[in-house]
Amino acid sequence: MTKRIALIVLTLFLLAVPVAADGNLLRNGDFDGPTYLWRGQNEVELPDGWTEFWWRQSKEYDGRPEIKSAVSWGFPDGSNPTLLKAFTTFRQHRYRIGQRVEVHPGAVYRLTARVWCWSSDDDAPWESDDGGSYRSRIGVQDDTGIYWSTPSPGVKAMDRWVVHKVEYTATQSEVVVLIEGDAEWALKHGDAYWDWVRLEMIAPPPDDLEPRIEELESIVVQQTAQIRALETLIQNQGEQLNALLKWARQAP
Repeated sequence: MTKRIALIVLTLFLLAVPVAADGNLLRNGDFDGPTYLWRGQNEVELPDGWTEFWWRQSKEYDGRPEIKSAVSWGFPDGSNPTLLKAFTTFRQHRYRIGQRVEVHPGAVYRLTARVWCWSSDDDAPWESDDGGSYRSRIGVQDDTGIYWSTPSPGVKAMDRWVVHKVEYTATQSEVVVLIEGDAEWALKHGDAYWDWVRLEMIAPPPDDLEPRIEELESIVVQQTAQIRALETLIQNQGEQLNALLKWARQAP
């Protein structure tokens, strides 16, 4: 019974939290919405709601990746999603794009995203070179650091959709959700295509859950007592009805 009550409380808690209709706490997590130029830079077109942008500048062949949002792209699997594209030409790059979001300390969250990477000197789409290398990962950043998806260096995978996932227990009221791409070689094509970034609460804070469980348990106990009293009343009335019917049958 306690598990059932906990599920009811979680549902009520989630209904009280301002989220998108599909349960996503992120704004414009599917990159279908409007875009803007980050600091007026034409090459960095961020999706609305995403305000954080960082790129590495410490290696000889590093370059700031171009970011294009709300891009419709066809993939070999037949899908044609609207997404975010990050890329450089004949440059290495490593970047992070982030969104600040309010959370509830003590609550548990799940962050997920999918990405398709392409790393090649050849122009054949979706066919990365043997020497191509592109890593990707997602994370949640708070004041103590970044909680990355595993493996922590990122997944090295090209020419297919990769789904990342990481769970995080909030310790403060605001965090930054991050997506990261890393083109490890300065090839002609170093592209990443991001889609379906979602942040969902999967468990409310214990401090919010326990009092409500106790309250609901008290209600259940009271209603159980009322049901038993009603059952007794029905049983008594049934006995009285049977006695009345018996008397009626014996009457001349």
